[in-house]
Amino acid sequence: MMRFVGVSYAVVVVLAASSLLASDPIVVDFSQPLTARDSLNIGKDPSDDANECLAGFEWIPTEFSVTVNEHPSIDSPTFKATPYIEVSFPSPLSSGVAAIDRVVCEWYPVRDKTTNEIVVRPAMVVVHESGSGMHVGRLVAVELSRRGLHAFLVQLPGYGQRRSDDFKQDHLVEVFRQGICDVRRARDAVAAIPAVDSTHIGLQGTSLGGFVATLAASLDRRFDTVFLLLCGGDLHGVLTSGAKDSRKALDRLIASGVRADQVAAALNRIEPLRIAHRLDPECTWLFSATLDDVVLPRFSKQLAEVARLEEGHHQKMLATHYSGVIFLPGVLEYIRKVVAEKSEVAIP
Repeated sequence: MMRFVGVSYAVVVVLAASSLLASDPIVVDFSQPLTARDSLNIGKDPSDDANECLAGFEWIPTEFSVTVNEHPSIDSPTFKATPYIEVSFPSPLSSGVAAIDRVVCEWYPVRDKTTNEIVVRPAMVVVHESGSGMHVGRLVAVELSRRGLHAFLVQLPGYGQRRSDDFKQDHLVEVFRQGICDVRRARDAVAAIPAVDSTHIGLQGTSLGGFVATLAASLDRRFDTVFLLLCGGDLHGVLTSGAKDSRKALDRLIASGVRADQVAAALNRIEPLRIAHRLDPECTWLFSATLDDVVLPRFSKQLAEVARLEEGHHQKMLATHYSGVIFLPGVLEYIRKVVAEKSEVAIP
């Protein structure tokens, strides 16, 4: 695991890429908030059903502030020696709880191997799985940064620092909806950071994060590349047919007050298949597991079909939902290769 050194509030950013050479470094003063602006532009879809779904994720675009601070390290034995830079901004939706409505991202930056200074690189917004420790999401973010991409792990509502005793997940669908909007706004927050090559900001999500990423990327195609891992479509089918994590999610939904006969209607508000046709098939990749008993293969197939993904963009791994982690190094290297080919900034 790569060890990162904490940064001061004044961070030197070196334009190290061949296509962005500069004679002098750029000094970015992180003691003051950065200013970002929403680029959300959902527009109108030919499908009335899609428009009805999209209306639940729309907000009025505005300027917002982005705060960047160093953070000592992850509070986790798995990533004990891996400090990150904390990036935070207001959620575009409100739960009424301040701690939840402040989105926190863990930024794992790319540094020059000689000077340890942060360099300009493309970025990837990462959405974690359902586990409370966000271990897979953090692993993905750390390893992407090692491969030359700035990685920003978005802590979804109820995770990481976005926990509060005043917050009860009694409206699970609303929590999910807020998380989707947070991920979409994260794209514009990341673009405001001078170390980020804003011409290429991608999105990656795993399991729960894959469902969130699918919806966030379907809003308006503002993510330049989208990599979905171990997810699919038909949330109702996934939760009622899948094992383990799927069953737990269904139990939580019912425990939140949704009656069994209301589950399908509640999940339909956040159903990826209603808007997945808006994904750009040329810039979207889905990695599914052929032995997955949490997100059954037929649900991944449905998503691939609605998103019009060609064979090379829907890659299948001979694995279960959990053993698929053995393919992660190959998936991350594939992501690096794709971004390197599409980015204007060279990735060594």
